[in-house]
Amino acid sequence: MPFTIGGEWIAPEDKSKPQQGQPVKIRNIKRKKALLTVIYNIGTHDIDTQDLTKTLKKKLGVGGKVTGNDIELQGQKADEVKQILKKMGIKAQ
Repeated sequence: MPFTIGGEWIAPEDKSKPQQGQPVKIRNIKRKKALLTVIYNIGTHDIDTQDLTKTLKKKLGVGGKVTGNDIELQGQKADEVKQILKKMGIKAQ
């Protein structure tokens, strides 16, 4: 309920926005017949996801896009992405 017993308004919490400092996770997933590498929670850190996506796509030679706080890259590239992010100073699991 957005109201207290006394009738004061309480703003609901925005649960759709991830918390700052959530761990960056890299997973290989399969959607239909496509294999993807997804970098989860990268947008919750102070990183420009558009520039990072562009850099990763260029270094790995794959396509990809930003979806919310995540980055999706074509192919199974989790190990390569972890190495690139480690060189950039981003800790990933």
